[in-house]
Amino acid sequence: HAFLQALGETPAIMAGNSMGGWITASYAASYPQELKAIWLLAPLGVHKAQTSRMLESIASMKSSPLQVENLAQFKERVLKQMFVKLPWFPFPLQNYYTQEAKKLSGVAPMMFKKVLDSPQSLEAIAVDIRIPVLLQWGDQDLAVDVSGTEPLRAAFREVSVRVQKDTGHIPMIE
Repeated sequence: HAFLQALGETPAIMAGNSMGGWITASYAASYPQELKAIWLLAPLGVHKAQTSRMLESIASMKSSPLQVENLAQFKERVLKQMFVKLPWFPFPLQNYYTQEAKKLSGVAPMMFKKVLDSPQSLEAIAVDIRIPVLLQWGDQDLAVDVSGTEPLRAAFREVSVRVQKDTGHIPMIE
């Protein structure tokens, strides 16, 4: 909130992917005057969506994709799960993101669990949002099931839904 106020560029358009989608929607509900539209990409927190195996894994805290120790685990648990067709990803960036994932391995599962266990679903947050929403999902998302589109279509007042064919969890890259 302070960041947008410091920019002085409101109302703004805010976007969020996965947990960032839940955060973006929560922000839009809390500060409606600050935003003119939101773009949600495969947002986390839809209680009426089917639970993906990846979210089950995170919730159980066993073999979580959020717990990464090395590059091989990062490739297997993160990259292969996020994309249908892995985009070109330079080796130095793979190493960098592996190191960042290692740093977050202790706290990331708890952060996701907090959203997943939240009594307030994204559907409940959505009913308070009165600005246009672009909801985008990949039809082969292994992280957050695409079945979340229908409960959100019913909950948002002004929503446009786009489901991309042959696309995974990060549709803005694929």
